[in-house]
Amino acid sequence: MLDLNMTVNHPDDIINFIRNNSYDLFDVDGTYFDMIYNALRGVTESGALREQEGSDLFKRYALSKGFDVEILPPDSSEQDIAGVDAYFKVGETTYTIQIKTLDSIDLVDNFYHVFISGDFTKIKTHYLVLVTDTGKKTLFDKAYVFKGSGIKTGFDEDGRSYYIVPSSNLLYSE
Repeated sequence: MLDLNMTVNHPDDIINFIRNNSYDLFDVDGTYFDMIYNALRGVTESGALREQEGSDLFKRYALSKGFDVEILPPDSSEQDIAGVDAYFKVGETTYTIQIKTLDSIDLVDNFYHVFISGDFTKIKTHYLVLVTDTGKKTLFDKAYVFKGSGIKTGFDEDGRSYYIVPSSNLLYSE
């Protein structure tokens, strides 16, 4: 049986725990395999749905500007790991999109403070698309397309990370 109440004092503690318990965690017959597999599958399915919604939103934005672009998924795991959820090409130029699930958004002194659900990563793409989780009750039922440049991060009084997006980066909302 695994000691799930272990104290983690260093990142190596986690790595050693995984190495020492890989059978119970990752083998089909392992004690915790079903739990881990189902958790990851649920996250993957939810993420795929949000990414499709974000791609559809960006497509509507592009059409509103007179462009009919084909939104494509990442070509490689490297792109995916780098935060590229979708991309499109105009001529030979590739433009990248990162899609996040919006938790809340406030306009503060010409900057949007954006809290998301899910993984918080640095925005390194040309565009940031925010969609809501249609399965959750939220006060924010709008979706947004922002330019990806000049986005910074902050921490609230509870230590939660959020994006600080210049209001001039807002391109589209619905």
